Amino acid sequence: MKPVVTIIGEIVTRMQTEYPGLQYHYGTRKEIIDRFTEMTKKSTIKNVMFPAICLIMPFKETVTNNGYLRDVALNLLILTDSKQSFTTADRYTNSYTPILYPLWEHFIEVAEYHHEISPHNMEYEQTDQISWGKYGLDENKVQQFNDYIDAIEIENLKLQIIKT
Repeated sequence: MKPVVTIIGEIVTRMQTEYPGLQYHYGTRKEIIDRFTEMTKKSTIKNVMFPAICLIMPFKETVTNNGYLRDVALNLLILTDSKQSFTTADRYTNSYTPILYPLWEHFIEVAEYHHEISPHNMEYEQTDQISWGKYGLDENKVQQFNDYIDAIEIENLKLQIIKT
């Protein structure tokens, strides 16, 4: 049985033909925050760390049909760097419309054609997180990053994984 982190990685890899430089990370929310905080300290790495898709762990898998089907509800982050001076309107003009929305739409398209994902009933909740580096990723809204990041947060993305 192929791990979900590998399947999501395959989707991101397929996306890289249209979005060269797209990064993929997975781990706990804290692990991802720490990784990006550390990466943004190094100017040479900072230039190649965005855009990124992050799979937040842990997540539960409901296994049925003797392991043939797995239902998962995933949380993802689609991230790009931003600028402190941007207003909300600037963020939609420079981050969301040209980068983040097309990335998410392409992720869904590629996932629907992945041979191990059932294309039926893909439901999710989507939140535009304006300037997370400024306001933070956690529920306390404390600044987590030492940089400005715009993001789409996808919660409870329901996928059915088919064992091949």
